[in-house]
Amino acid sequence: MKKNVMSIQISLAMVTLTSSISFGFGIAAKGVLKTYGQPVHETMTAKAAIESGLLTNAQAVELKYLVEGVRFNDDPEGYLLEGAMESGQGGVVPFVTEFMGRHKESKENDPTKAAHFGDFQFLHAMGRSTLSADDIKDNIMLYAAHCWKMATDADSFAKFSKDYEFLLKQSQSANPVQLNTEERALSKVIKLFPQQVLFFHAKNQAQFQFRSLGSLLHVIQDSYSKGHVVRIGWETGDNAGKIKYFQDYSQQDSNEHSHLDRHQTEKLDYNNLFQIQGVSIAFERSKQLLQMAAANCAWNNGDLDGHVACEKSVFRFLDRDVFAFDENTDLKSRATKSHLNLIPKPAVIDESRGGP
Repeated sequence: MKKNVMSIQISLAMVTLTSSISFGFGIAAKGVLKTYGQPVHETMTAKAAIESGLLTNAQAVELKYLVEGVRFNDDPEGYLLEGAMESGQGGVVPFVTEFMGRHKESKENDPTKAAHFGDFQFLHAMGRSTLSADDIKDNIMLYAAHCWKMATDADSFAKFSKDYEFLLKQSQSANPVQLNTEERALSKVIKLFPQQVLFFHAKNQAQFQFRSLGSLLHVIQDSYSKGHVVRIGWETGDNAGKIKYFQDYSQQDSNEHSHLDRHQTEKLDYNNLFQIQGVSIAFERSKQLLQMAAANCAWNNGDLDGHVACEKSVFRFLDRDVFAFDENTDLKSRATKSHLNLIPKPAVIDESRGGP
């Protein structure tokens, strides 16, 4: 086991980490003088990829793409992708500058801001307080269906490139043709994101497949984070049960949010990873999904014929295991909101000092 952990760590070390902000369970960052944040997402993803049997230690390139995918949800515009800094189009400073400008009016048209404060919060298993739990889950499942198809179809990059152009023209046509069921689903997906975001900034099939799979992992992992979703078990720490309600990041104290999603030491490793509340179940769900990817399990139950290694469809796994609602939480209590522990506290006034 020690040898396996060491080899995973070596593989993970080959992944370029360039971010400087952590969200959810966190992504890590190499600055000029120090590393910022903790690579919680990256670490559990690399470990799950090896233990699930999806990848071997020799597949460093594929692991790199998978980790880029799991980081994508925090950086949907690709500021932190390898090569962005060299091209002058990205880097840590532009990313932080954009994120810190989150209160600008343009935030709803900006994927980075919308992913954390607006309509794209479902990338982190969160949502606006104006959205119901069902609305958020519907968006998650629609996005998950897209990610799974792109991750498991052997020629998905070329096919989706053609489908995208066709459906884009149809959406702009005065006399669009009647779409079949799959095309209607894709047309809904296309309305979610700008083109490059929807393609995960991929330039080839391998990038496209593994980044899409990594992005879906991020949603699953974040759904067990106590700063994102309140589940049965939130109060006791494991947050492993069914969903009571989704949270809205824009209502939260970011420091309190981060406190829940990181280890309290500066260094994260395989010895303390599972001490972070919610990580154990997030890791197990990640491993389950990657085992399904290795077996090329079908999205729908009706397509499971011939998939002897698949006990259930991916849709059923996500719908009934990962994103199942607690039946004892009524609709009113299921409303999207922040947990009281994460709402910013009023400033305390020291009256003895004669003012705030």
